[in-house]
This record gives sequence, C-alpha cells and structure tokens, in this order.
Amino acid sequence: MTTTTSTPRIVGHRGAATRAPENTLASFARAVLDGADAVELDVHATRDGRLAVHHDATLGRTSVAGRHAGRIGELTWREVAEVELAGDQRVPELAEALDLIPTDVFVEVKDVAAAAPAARLVRERGLADRVVITSFLPDALRLAASAAPEVRRGLIEVHPTRESPSLLTELGASVYHLCLAGARAEDVAQAQARGLEVGVWTLHTFDEVRRAVDLGCDTLTADDPAWCRAAVESLRAPAAGARPTAIASLPAA
Repeated sequence: MTTTTSTPRIVGHRGAATRAPENTLASFARAVLDGADAVELDVHATRDGRLAVHHDATLGRTSVAGRHAGRIGELTWREVAEVELAGDQRVPELAEALDLIPTDVFVEVKDVAAAAPAARLVRERGLADRVVITSFLPDALRLAASAAPEVRRGLIEVHPTRESPSLLTELGASVYHLCLAGARAEDVAQAQARGLEVGVWTLHTFDEVRRAVDLGCDTLTADDPAWCRAAVESLRAPAAGARPTAIASLPAA
C-alpha cells in the first residue's frame, strides 16, 4: 500500500473547476478556501492587448449569455468582458486574478501574444517570488524570459522527448509540468535531480493520485483541490479514512 513521507503541493486547476465556474474569480476564491497551495489559470491576449483569463481561444464553451463566436485574440477587452459565464461570473483580467489569489500561481500562456505582457505584469506587481509563467509553447517562454527574465518559467509537455532536457535548459525553466499519463518515474527523478520542480496534471481519480504520489511529484494539479488533498492524506495514513471518490473531469490541460 502506498505511503509517502513528503507531501506534494496541491494545485487548483483553473481554480476549483468542479466547484465553481472555471477560470473565474469565484473559482480562484474557492480553490484558496479549499486549501490549494497554488492556483493554475490560463491567459490569452485580446486584440487591444488586455490579458483575459480563459482556457479556450474562443468563448463558446463557457459563455451562457453574450458572444459565442470569435477568438479572444480577435476581440477587444470590452467585447470579452460583456460575456456572461455560469454563476453570474465574467472573464477576469489577469491583474484581477493576481490581486485576488494569495497563493502561488501558475499562469499558463495559451498564445504567444500574452507571454511578454503577462511576465511584465508579474514583475511590475512584485510577484516574481510566487508566480510562474508556464506554457506548452517554447516561443511564449522565450518571450517571457526576454521581457522579464527574473520571473520564473515552466515548460508543460504531455510527455518528455529526447529534446526536453536541452529545451528546459535553453528556456531557463525551473518548473516542469507533465501529463500524468505521459510521466515516468525516471523522468520525474531526472528532472528533479536537475533542480526542477516537477508536477503532473490533471488528476480525477484516487488511482491517479496514488500514481502521482508514487512518481514522487512535487505538485499535483486537480480540478477539486480539497478532494485531491484528502486523497493524498488517505495515502499517507490509509486507516484514517475512506478512499475519496473520483471527481468529474474537464477538458484536458
């Protein structure tokens, strides 16, 4: 039976995305209330250069009223801000989210146009000690490094490739996030040996949490951070409580 002597940090994916509308101020507040050690969110740049916190490039999946078509990068902030989301929420700006969230934050850049402005915002707010710019897009991380080199960066990959070690070095990454399905114990150990903080996403079942803990990951990303913490605690002290049930899944990463 799995036990662990060190406790990984719990990251709320898009806030607490199964408890409140994803990537909204309500979701971030719920993640903090539920004890998340860090919050993950996504960012796009609008046509007029504002930083919109939203996962998809379009608003159709999350919108309940207002605009359903058009890419965020082709819309003005005013057009994005008028869209109503579930729970009477709106798309927040990155600055609003950072003002609200007191924990560490992983800001995932979804399009390269958002990379430099996001990094500069983190620097200007004096948040480089607790905010990391992450992305699947190496060019986004290069732009973030050029704009604000003191702000930490993290590479996200589905699974490591032969080029991953050299790419991580080139990007000056301090964080490495992998899809759980693509992560192996040797990959995690090798990255940690190079001084990287290694995390996996996105955990929805008890067995996935068990596997992530067995891999020795530093952070575990879940749509329900309270559930994820309970799952980790049950692995540390199996007799203390029942196995937490699985939570509903969202679209990947």
